[in-house]
Amino acid sequence: MKRVWWAIAVLLAVMPASCGPGDDPGAQPPVHLEKVAEMTGHTRSVVEFAFAPPYLASLGDDGVRVWDLQSYEPVAAIAGGPGGVDIFFATADGEPAGLVLVRNDGTVERWSVPDGEPLNRFAGHGDLVGRAALAPDGVTLALGGRDGQISVWNVVAGERLRVFTAHDGPVFALTFAPAGADGALRLATGGADNTVGLWDAASGATLHRFNLPDAPVTLAFSPDGAFVAAGAYDTVHVWDVQSGAKDTTLKAEPGAADNMLAFAPGGKRLLAAAGTGDAVHLWMLAASSEGNLGKDQQAQLKGHGLGAFALAFLPGGDLVATTSFDGPARLWRLDDGEMVGEMGDAGTPSAAVALVPAADDEQRHLLVVDAGGVIQVWALTADR
Repeated sequence: MKRVWWAIAVLLAVMPASCGPGDDPGAQPPVHLEKVAEMTGHTRSVVEFAFAPPYLASLGDDGVRVWDLQSYEPVAAIAGGPGGVDIFFATADGEPAGLVLVRNDGTVERWSVPDGEPLNRFAGHGDLVGRAALAPDGVTLALGGRDGQISVWNVVAGERLRVFTAHDGPVFALTFAPAGADGALRLATGGADNTVGLWDAASGATLHRFNLPDAPVTLAFSPDGAFVAAGAYDTVHVWDVQSGAKDTTLKAEPGAADNMLAFAPGGKRLLAAAGTGDAVHLWMLAASSEGNLGKDQQAQLKGHGLGAFALAFLPGGDLVATTSFDGPARLWRLDDGEMVGEMGDAGTPSAAVALVPAADDEQRHLLVVDAGGVIQVWALTADR
């Protein structure tokens, strides 16, 4: 079947914040934000969320908490203390299999939910761990160490499946590709040796290796798994996963993709980068017959004076929420680049942000964390 190629196209021309929907007869309907709950319990900043309806887990510098997604009330406080790298909800044969916590000393812990009882605990890696990822199968866990090695585990059985050397130096980034029709577990890693590796996680075999001028610190697969992107210093690099061909090089300012790189859900192939620069950068991958990806100038969302710490797309990729240490989280409409709302208190830094899974797209909830660990729940609705 003939390969479909993609090109970079200009997504939008950013409008000034003073230009509202009422100024343009063709403007999109307004978006309404309302804070509907606050989740208190963490005393320090929250850095990660994991969802397995009807439960939500949050990882902070003071440990892990589990919450009820209907009431946003606490269910359990587990695995206290610092040193958490990431959390995941495991599944086995499609059934819930507990909450997984990876610590930076390489320890992996699995806890039952909602009662918070320990299920298993094992030394997952022989060196400090900076990155972890759970595969789409819900049970295969990959750990990236300071020693450049990747450890792959069956997290439910506590069985180490394999260890392989991925990089000459620490692993800076690690992510699994979305589930594919062939059932393969593809893993991307980025390391201090200025390389990106694509691996078959089941065997540890190298699929592709890419050399870069700078160390990659963020990675993201497109929703269909066809492309992988890496953020390194002032550049985002994009490759075709199957062929390993370099498709494009996207330039931005230094640090533009240091914090997060993400594709929007769905088929738009919208890529966003959040980092220490003064803008969130966006590129739209659009259908083309040119045979490769183009290099048009990206669009920008400007407003965070200290850069963007995190971002979260809403379904459809029409809205994106961003957080920054300079103040409240912001919600942006991407067809015109307008900031349509703020979430949080003026002057209060915002850290993590996440979209709550829901079947109803008419009203969605966003979670925004302030610097003190308070998780604010914001309801979002749009006029029809």
